[in-house]
Amino acid sequence: MNLSCHVCETVQFGAGLMILSWAFVEVPRYAFYMAALITGDATKKTPYPLFWLRYSLFAVLYPTGITGEMTCFLAAAKDPAFLAMLGEGKESIMYYFIMFFPAIYVPGSPSMVMNMVGNRKSAMKKRFARPVPPPRGLVWPEVTEKNGKKSRSSTPTAKGILAAAIGSVNKEMGDKTLNLKNWRFGYVKFLKALVNEQCKSEEACLTA
Repeated sequence: MNLSCHVCETVQFGAGLMILSWAFVEVPRYAFYMAALITGDATKKTPYPLFWLRYSLFAVLYPTGITGEMTCFLAAAKDPAFLAMLGEGKESIMYYFIMFFPAIYVPGSPSMVMNMVGNRKSAMKKRFARPVPPPRGLVWPEVTEKNGKKSRSSTPTAKGILAAAIGSVNKEMGDKTLNLKNWRFGYVKFLKALVNEQCKSEEACLTA
């Protein structure tokens, strides 16, 4: 059995092709990850040669790696030593076991390659995307939300404006405006309150 395995290994080139292919995929990939951690930006700040290798080598190395694996499976299916691993009379079990892998590679390999094609297209698009133009015209100020992200939501600004207007003539009503939780459906009541306060006197109208 050992002699048979040795002979099989010496004539089977697929194992070397598989190992070299996946090695040349993984080395640039993890170097890219390290560069991304150092620079803090995997899209624009990583060195371009490393970026290009990360998203381009798969076009050659995925097919060669898959080919190497397939040849190993097919060679094992013909190797008497491998087929006899479970004992005499059970060769068919090992044969169907090893042939199961080529069967799943047929539908699985294209999806794996096309996934990387999509990743490459997306990464290249982000790498060479034009910078976002500065805001122009009327722009809501940035506010920090509960999750720490900044946005230009109109709610805090609109609530502050309405609360300041009402609070100038009715401080209690202004505080209630700021504490309003359901702004979308509750602000109308405070707009009506503002108009009511303005109608009380000419001074209140000009103040608010």
